[in-house]
Amino acid sequence: MKQGETYFLTRGWLGGESNIYKEYLFTVEKYGKEMADIIYEEILGNYKHLGIIDTKAYDYERFFKETAVMAEKLHLHQLPIEGDLSYLERLLTGFWDGGDFIRIAPHQTIMADMFPKGK
Repeated sequence: MKQGETYFLTRGWLGGESNIYKEYLFTVEKYGKEMADIIYEEILGNYKHLGIIDTKAYDYERFFKETAVMAEKLHLHQLPIEGDLSYLERLLTGFWDGGDFIRIAPHQTIMADMFPKGK
């Protein structure tokens, strides 16, 4: 699986005011299912999977079942993905050691060589 073929999704993102599925349903309402499917085939044409990320922050099994309908309507294969919140936890709590973060001092010039190769 190529990463570019997957449209990633979490419960928090789907619960937002606007998301790909709400926009699809709006398009169906406005133009009809046939035209909405044509439009979304163009929008999601390069995607093959709907990656459902398990962040351990909600009932994943229930969410996976809920998004099955969404995956079917968007013509994507549902793909379970194991998530990890450790990066976000370290970012928010200030544990910035280990090479995952670049610390820039105030007024310091940001240079390309500060960024590790391959990341």
